[in-house]
Amino acid sequence: MRKKPSAHLIWAVIFLGVTIVFLGAFKIIIVSGFSMAPKYHDGQALLMTRCANKVRYDDIIVIKQEDQGEVIKRVIGLPGDVINLKNGLVLRNDIILAPYTSDAEIEVVYVLGEDEYFVIGDNYQDSIDSRQFGPVTRDNLLGKIVSIDGLP
Repeated sequence: MRKKPSAHLIWAVIFLGVTIVFLGAFKIIIVSGFSMAPKYHDGQALLMTRCANKVRYDDIIVIKQEDQGEVIKRVIGLPGDVINLKNGLVLRNDIILAPYTSDAEIEVVYVLGEDEYFVIGDNYQDSIDSRQFGPVTRDNLLGKIVSIDGLP
């Protein structure tokens, strides 16, 4: 006659399974810098979900940048949008996005492709983002910051 598995073994297997699922679906991201201040501060730990199927305006996403590594930015432009940087303003589909600004010297129009997003830091005066490096592609999207109690 077979012995029943002990309760400790069952709980250990459940814990291991949940841990594996969690590590596959989520990642802890540490904020580096001040480009997302005051929302997020340098050294703050955030939870990122790797399941970022539907990206929306104002989502906080984590992208991979060649020269910066993993960076956290806010989505202000989705595929098909026209982003215009002109006279120090940022416009999306001819609507000014306050309070975002751009360098007065920069005048450029981006028509976002099928898999392109325009991202910007909340601390827009101290952020290197799509205003400098252009749109990011879905391939560079690592995940979205998980909302906690209605935040971000």
